[in-house]
Amino acid sequence: MTSEDIQEVTRQCMNSGANITEIKTIRKRLSDVKGGRNQEIALSAARGIRDL
Repeated sequence: MTSEDIQEVTRQCMNSGANITEIKTIRKRLSDVKGGRNQEIALSAARGIRDL
C-alpha cells in the first residue's frame, strides 16, 4: 500500500460524505497495514477468538 493509495481512499471517503472521525479511523488502519502491523493485528484477533 502506497501513500498514493491512502490519499485515494481518503479522497473517496470525502466524496462519499464520511465525517472527519471516520476518515481518520480509516487512515489510521491503512497506515497500520502499510507499516506492517497486519501480523500483529491478526494474531491479536486470533487470540481474542480463541479466548471466547
